[in-house]
Amino acid sequence: MNTAKRMLSLLNRLQEMKLLTPPGEQLDLSIAQIQLIQFIQRGSESGCHIQDIAEGLSLSAPTVSVAVRRLEAAGWLERKTDPDDKRAFIIELTEKSEKTISKMMEIQYQGIKRFLDGLTSKEQEELLALLSRAINEAESHSRETDKARSK
Repeated sequence: MNTAKRMLSLLNRLQEMKLLTPPGEQLDLSIAQIQLIQFIQRGSESGCHIQDIAEGLSLSAPTVSVAVRRLEAAGWLERKTDPDDKRAFIIELTEKSEKTISKMMEIQYQGIKRFLDGLTSKEQEELLALLSRAINEAESHSRETDKARSK
């Protein structure tokens, strides 16, 4: 089996273990909804605009608007008038979302910790260094590809 297929197989096994997936089924949230909530959480202390979310998640603004309305109705998000543009809204997390994200991150952290505990400290550092290097290279390649497409 070639290296890329082995890597894909390993990533699939990690996915099956749900180490990288937030436990959304326990919260009655889809993966897409969790990603949206996490994007807003990472986005800014002062919330995000619909267009920011759409661009960041590669979705259309209408798709994000529908998702935000549903999450808002369920108490996960809140919409506030943008103080700089009274026609626009800022989407923010509710206290419920913030507490839930902290719990999800702790669950993920514990899962990753169990995963890494099978390796020595030196092996853990080697794995993380190689993974970081591979991700950096992939991100760089992706940015170069995006630049070439936009020309």
